[in-house]
Amino acid sequence: MKRSISTLCVPLATGTFLFALGCSSNDVTSPTPAPTTSPVVTDAGGATPDAASPPSDAASSDASVGASPLNGCATYEDRTAATADRTVVWIRSVGTVCLRIKKGQSVTWNPKDTDFSAHPLKPSGGDATNPIVAQGPGNAPYVQAFASAGTFGFVCGFHFDMTGAIQVVE
Repeated sequence: MKRSISTLCVPLATGTFLFALGCSSNDVTSPTPAPTTSPVVTDAGGATPDAASPPSDAASSDASVGASPLNGCATYEDRTAATADRTVVWIRSVGTVCLRIKKGQSVTWNPKDTDFSAHPLKPSGGDATNPIVAQGPGNAPYVQAFASAGTFGFVCGFHFDMTGAIQVVE
């Protein structure tokens, strides 16, 4: 797209110009914007899954049909096995965490090298009886047992991209 740079000169009340240098009637070509690309998604091993193959149901499953995702959780990682790791490393790069556990199991939020004053954990959405308790200053891991089935959201009080949900099944 070509335009004259002189159209960018704006006179100010003092009689000077906002763009005093380079204001002329010379034509300037605007740069062409770079094409945008979608982010590359990899599986847990770092491999790029085949776009034609459906997602594996072993690691995740869809949220309830017709239900809107809670805190960005459209699918949940299955952590229902007795030996499954149910620890959320609660640091700035955590992103969205969506876990499915069984009733009676616990989830641990571990602030690792920081503490909850930098990333306060708060309940956020889901079922009305959300058992997740807000966590403030301190770096001790927070463990929450889930006694009833439901879906319970959480978020960082400062960084709203640090979010997720726990789906508790019978």
